[in-house]
Amino acid sequence: MTSVCDQRQFQRLIDLRCVQIAFLLAIAIFGVSCGGDGDNPDKFDNRAPLIFAAASLANVLGEAASLYETETGNRVDFNFGGSITLANQIALFGAPADGVFFVGERPTEVFAEAGLVPAPGYPNTFSNSLVVIGPKGAARLNSLEHIASVKARFAIADPLLAPAGVYARQALESAGVWDEISSRSILMLDVRAAMAAVESGNVQFGIVYKTDAATSDNISVLYEIEDGYSPIIYMAIPLKGASNEDGAAKFLQYIVSEPATLALFERAGFTIAGVPGRPGPNR
Repeated sequence: MTSVCDQRQFQRLIDLRCVQIAFLLAIAIFGVSCGGDGDNPDKFDNRAPLIFAAASLANVLGEAASLYETETGNRVDFNFGGSITLANQIALFGAPADGVFFVGERPTEVFAEAGLVPAPGYPNTFSNSLVVIGPKGAARLNSLEHIASVKARFAIADPLLAPAGVYARQALESAGVWDEISSRSILMLDVRAAMAAVESGNVQFGIVYKTDAATSDNISVLYEIEDGYSPIIYMAIPLKGASNEDGAAKFLQYIVSEPATLALFERAGFTIAGVPGRPGPNR
């Protein structure tokens, strides 16, 4: 395991890298969000709520938004990516999010350090787990140590940009194979990019969320990582003072309270946590 000094140094690197990446991405976001509306400022005020969400939620949130629009007539827009990167876009550069649906502790810390106080939300709504993936039909592996012994390229989300990478690093460190595997790892922008690297054949193994692996027909789950990392908890929060905070709050409340949307998340492989009447995660 890393020392306290190493952990602090790693966190400083996280913050520096996030600032650099967030700056570039924020420029792109502002170009899109502001383009074409300069002569009609009211159009921006009346837009659909914009939810910044973890890449691992892309499929299930798309389905949930379709249900929401069918039932209420209200549309929701999304910006998906690594939760750490997206949090920095909002906190450091004022990206126009109305609500967030993030995973991990670091995004919350980013908001706190920036002096932002989110509106009341649902910070422990869903949980997830990690798996090792490989090419379709590849033989299962029996441990992370076994994987480390196979000299092959590896893909994970960049721990500096996405919580999926933080969890993967924790699991590999706990198994004592981080140094072995990180030396031949390719660090990707987020968990979906890590999975795409395996799907394309550019790498032989990857660590992704269990729910992401379930969305692909082109990979196989080779090993389920049951421990060695922090609980993977998602939080759904409307942002206080956002231009469409109310619209974001209504959609996020719909997500965590409607049986139909909860069933969507369960079918996708998420564990329901922090919802009244529902059991919390096992770990």
